[in-house]
Amino acid sequence: MVSDLSVFYVILGMIFSMFVPAALAIFMIKRYKASWKAFFVGAAVFVISQPLLRLQILRYLNTTTWFTLFSTTNMAAYSIILGVTAGLFEEIGRYIGFKFFLKDKLQWKNGIVFGLGHGGIEALIFVGLGYLTLLLNRGLITAAPNLYLAGTLERVMAIICHIAMTLLVLYAVKYRRKIYLFYAILFHSLIDSPLGLFKMAGLSTWQIEGYIFILTLAALFIIIKLKNKIDNECII
Repeated sequence: MVSDLSVFYVILGMIFSMFVPAALAIFMIKRYKASWKAFFVGAAVFVISQPLLRLQILRYLNTTTWFTLFSTTNMAAYSIILGVTAGLFEEIGRYIGFKFFLKDKLQWKNGIVFGLGHGGIEALIFVGLGYLTLLLNRGLITAAPNLYLAGTLERVMAIICHIAMTLLVLYAVKYRRKIYLFYAILFHSLIDSPLGLFKMAGLSTWQIEGYIFILTLAALFIIIKLKNKIDNECII
C-alpha cells in the first residue's frame, strides 16, 4: 500500500523542484530588475557542464576496464574525484558564463538569479522529473516518507549552495580575483566529495543531510557577506 505521506512529500518535492526556483527568479527580476539572461545562462551552464560534458566523460570512462577496476577498488579516491570534477566543471562553467555572456551584468542580484537557474535546472532534471514519474506511476512510491522529504530538503540546500558558489565566481570575474574561483571549486568539492565516503561509512540519510545543512549555513554567510562586496567595491 502506498503511503499518503510519501505521496504528499513526492508532490511537495515535485512542486519545489519544478516551479519554486523559477518563481524566485521572477520575483528577483520584477522586484530588483535582475536579468532573465542570467537565469538562462545559469541553467545552460549546468546542462553543458554536467549532462553534456562531465557525465558523458564519466559514462565513457565507465566502459573502460582500467577505470571500472579503479572505481571499485579505490572507492574513497573515486568519491573524491567525482566531487572535485563536479566542482571543476560547474565552477569553470560559471566563470565562462559570467566572463563571456554576462560581463555587463555583474551585480549581486544577477548572481542570485544565475544560481537559481543553475540549481533550478539541476533540481528539475534530477528530482522534479523523477518525482513526476513517481506520481504518474504511484505503485513505484515504495520508499519511506522521510526519504522523499530528505530529497526535497537536499534540493533546497543545494540551490542555496549553488547561489553562494555563483557569487564567489561572479566576484572572481568582476574583480579579477581568480582565487575566488578556487574557493568556489573547493566549496563545491567539500559538498560532493564526502558523500560517497559517508555512504561507505554507513551514515544515515539524515546524518548526511546534517553535513550538507552545516555547509548550507556557510553558504548563507557567503551570500550575505558578498552582497556589499560585489556591488560596492571598486574594480581594480
